[in-house]
Amino acid sequence: MEKMLKLMMTDTDSLLYHVVAEDLYSDMQKDKQLFDFSNYAQNHFLFDDVNAKKPGLFKDETAGIPIEEFVGLRSKMYSIKYGVVQQKRAKGILKSVVRNELKHSQYVNYVTCMFTIFI
Repeated sequence: MEKMLKLMMTDTDSLLYHVVAEDLYSDMQKDKQLFDFSNYAQNHFLFDDVNAKKPGLFKDETAGIPIEEFVGLRSKMYSIKYGVVQQKRAKGILKSVVRNELKHSQYVNYVTCMFTIFI
């Protein structure tokens, strides 16, 4: 199977890719010198703190939990759903509102609304 890669989002110090691969974690293990796996669970086969906090390395911010859904509305306004986590960002909106009021489903609804044509 050929690997497929799609850049979903960039931010000041991060990239978000959609990766289709037969065994992504095996691929990452082959290039482990490029990654900081220090935030993985200690019982995860990729866990290694050798590269902890080294600048310039890739770090899986979801700590090995696959992302289920990503919604990017604009720069600095997105939601990522993985496991039981809903990581939401909305620059310019009070953090308490983002944390307590906004839901991942609302981000999905905004996209649906923007791209639905009513006749």
